[in-house]
Amino acid sequence: MSSSSKLRLITFLGSTRKKRANDAVAKFVQSRVSVNGSFENIATLDPRDTENGFFTRLMDKAYFHYKISEGESPPTELENTAKVLREADCFLIITPEYNHSIAPGLSNIMSYFGSSFYGFKPSGVATYSAGNWGGTRAGVALRPFLSELGTVYCIFALALTSETHTISMII
Repeated sequence: MSSSSKLRLITFLGSTRKKRANDAVAKFVQSRVSVNGSFENIATLDPRDTENGFFTRLMDKAYFHYKISEGESPPTELENTAKVLREADCFLIITPEYNHSIAPGLSNIMSYFGSSFYGFKPSGVATYSAGNWGGTRAGVALRPFLSELGTVYCIFALALTSETHTISMII
């Protein structure tokens, strides 16, 4: 935990689409998370925009496969993102549901880094979709994925749906 009393939070976005609700949903969720003053959002990692879209490309090699002790250097984009991840106390994942599952951009950006970055740090999930389930299937798929990365998965999740007009109220 950081030296201040606030937990350093990293927010991951899931959508890589040009026209997306992810930004508005993230702004809304982050505003709600910050209400009690317990969190400091130190970074938002967006697979579309972080490191000039590096994480939208096909993964060549995960960060943990580079043999740094033997002089092999990861790309600068991975080093920069690794530095940000090391600072985190907890994670918030805000994502739409893609084909009843995890958004591929989200899976890609998170999979570059192993459990040494995520281990024993809590994670929360907020999902959304245009359907009446609010992205809950993505949330269900994220549970084993985040657990495998080593995060402590919060069993409570937020699901926003256009069926109840919650998305249209915040966009």
